[in-house]
Amino acid sequence: MNITTQDSFRDEEVILDYHKYVNCTFEDCVIVYYGSGPTAADNCQFEECQFDFRDPASSVFNTLRSFFHGGLEEVAVDVLATIVAPDEETSPLRVLEGDQESRLVLDLGRVDPDDLGVNGRGGSQ
Repeated sequence: MNITTQDSFRDEEVILDYHKYVNCTFEDCVIVYYGSGPTAADNCQFEECQFDFRDPASSVFNTLRSFFHGGLEEVAVDVLATIVAPDEETSPLRVLEGDQESRLVLDLGRVDPDDLGVNGRGGSQ
């Protein structure tokens, strides 16, 4: 991971993937996150910046949007609430850590295969 400390960025596109920013300021920047690598921003200030989530990161937001508007509002709200104030005992999100990567997994509870039909849809088909 690239580490940048005490730097200022103005009017530019800044990539978050595989970067850690410490005590940096960002002004009028486009902050881009692809979701392909870890990132961190410690004690940074963002002024008038636009956040641009692309590729896999965009897919996650689109999935949450479809949950929210497709009848799984409670799941979408739980995921967002977990991000803001994680509570491991009640959270549907689980962090699975492997050798050199971590994954965030949404646990929707036990799924009974007898309740699923063709293509994973409920009911008999």
